[in-house]
Amino acid sequence: MNNARKTLQPKRILYLGIALAALIVNTAACSGKSSVDPASLREPIVSGTDISDDLFSYQINIDGHTYTVPCPASDFLENGWILSSDQDLAPGESQNYGTMRKANYSIKVGIYNAGTEKAKMSKCVVFDVTAHVLDTPKVIIPGGLLFDQYTKESDLISLYGQPDKKYDNPDSTSYQYGKDIDNAISFGLHEPGTSEKFNDSYVRITNGKDAVDETRPDYSDVAATDIADALDSFQFVIDGQVFTVPFKVTELTENGWELQGENGVLKPDYYAIGRIFRKGDTEIWSYIYNPTDRELLYSEGVVTRVELQFSRGFPYIILPGNFIFDKFTTAQEIFNQYGEPFEIKNNESSTVLSYKRGAYSIYKYIEFEIALDDSYLISTHNKVTFVNFNTEAEPKGEGI
Repeated sequence: MNNARKTLQPKRILYLGIALAALIVNTAACSGKSSVDPASLREPIVSGTDISDDLFSYQINIDGHTYTVPCPASDFLENGWILSSDQDLAPGESQNYGTMRKANYSIKVGIYNAGTEKAKMSKCVVFDVTAHVLDTPKVIIPGGLLFDQYTKESDLISLYGQPDKKYDNPDSTSYQYGKDIDNAISFGLHEPGTSEKFNDSYVRITNGKDAVDETRPDYSDVAATDIADALDSFQFVIDGQVFTVPFKVTELTENGWELQGENGVLKPDYYAIGRIFRKGDTEIWSYIYNPTDRELLYSEGVVTRVELQFSRGFPYIILPGNFIFDKFTTAQEIFNQYGEPFEIKNNESSTVLSYKRGAYSIYKYIEFEIALDDSYLISTHNKVTFVNFNTEAEPKGEGI
């Protein structure tokens, strides 16, 4: 019996060694990088939805529900989406950068008041939807294409053909179907590994053509003003009142503009960002600065940055040289009036023209944002921004 045990023991050790080696090999294989491409395990075309095959149906299926843009905001709200802000919109006014949330997900929406009376955003029309794949539940677009982080250019072209416009960006490529940005389907595809957010691709559905039909007004009855001729005068006219940036907050409040929100306290050499002044249905977005060596209330401060955007209710603004600026103004008209800017930046739906004045340009410049392709519809609103801290020293930023 003892001899038998001595004979079997080496074999048991051998079998155990073989098993252990196999386990090590299998563990190594499991822990190593797979050679299988995750995209190959996915089916790009999905069945079972009611979405159209026509890309220009302006449809998108999010989390199992199909929406046709434009549509009432209530279509989303009834499916569990919540507006981050439900502000009032004047007739004809829009909010281009609204957010809707559902659980841990979010989408960006453009909302328009197509009615004749002031209304909450929740009672208005969604004309623009942007879904980023990392922020949105399952997204399906016309033709049944599952739009996710693995969607490729070839997927788009095989279903929809060549895009009308294509833009190559540093870490992504943009594709636009539809020549008018206000009635288009746009895609941004990130290549894996080129984005810190890993392939945060997006799809944007924009359809506002039926929401508004406008022509440029006749301004022949607008009286000339005593505004300066040079753009670097930092002047503009609203309601017949000439403002020169920077100017005291009281110049607005004494002319009927109301400062919204609390009347906070500013430390010396600090500024408050995003202070809104309202007059009727019109709003001015601003920075309020304290240039003194003592604490001031907002109402005692100085407005050093003004953003005048036509989605905030302006019919028109008079700029230096009695130049009428409205949402129909084109980049070429600005060139003709003020010459070439020092910088031109092209965004997805607009052109930004920067006119620098002074060596310290971060705190002293005028900037226009103009719709691309002379598009005058509701998804893009021209705006002009004046920034003049009238200082060569860097302010300390927002502080209360």
